[in-house]
Amino acid sequence: MILSVENLTFAYGKNPILEDISFDIQPGRLTALLGVNGAGKTTLLKCCNRILRPDAGSVFLDKTDIAILKQRDIATLVGFVPHYRADVNISVFEMILMGRQPHSFWMPTEKDEQITEEIISLLGIEHLSQRPFQTLSGGESQIVLIGRAMAQEPRILLLDEPTSSLDLHNQAVIMNLLQHLAHVHQMGILAIIHDVNLAVRTCDQILMLKDKKIIWTGNPVDLTPEIIATAYGILPRVVKVDHLPVFVI
Repeated sequence: MILSVENLTFAYGKNPILEDISFDIQPGRLTALLGVNGAGKTTLLKCCNRILRPDAGSVFLDKTDIAILKQRDIATLVGFVPHYRADVNISVFEMILMGRQPHSFWMPTEKDEQITEEIISLLGIEHLSQRPFQTLSGGESQIVLIGRAMAQEPRILLLDEPTSSLDLHNQAVIMNLLQHLAHVHQMGILAIIHDVNLAVRTCDQILMLKDKKIIWTGNPVDLTPEIIATAYGILPRVVKVDHLPVFVI
């Protein structure tokens, strides 16, 4: 595995958020993290790259406890794509180039610029390269933020609601991109997703967070209405489309 979480516990002051969380993220797999608003999903992501420090338990990257790693070293292994969109007056090229900071101590090198150009080409956004980032649409900006994380050359990507507020077309674009990065580039990817059906149709694994714990993990084809009811408090109908469950409220 690339990322291993063992018995992780976290609280904001006296308010417990996560208790005894354990799971693994494998290379080449796209994993969805599901759960109701306020379940602690974003907190869990931030514990996975030491933005937050857990109160107990451990997080391992390539079998090394991140507690002993420098933040710069963590950034060369883990790319984090936050939910919020930065409103900055720089070009798309410059935004993606910022992802090279863990590898460049002062000024970006020719190698950094070459890697940035390669990522822009891989993402198919050459036409956006010199556009101001703050002028992009929601879908375009999300792709650029993923590109910035890719510029870190990480082995794992953590994404906080990458499809939130996007239309159906852009949701498909983003999830197809994440599938490509996982399956072709053998990255491990953990993404918070709110659309259960989108997660079922596009992801290789699902983690379900409820009452501070992972209550279910498994293959999307094995997700049941009863598990949904436990996690969300509502029992959906289920139909099968292309051998995959589709949940209807």
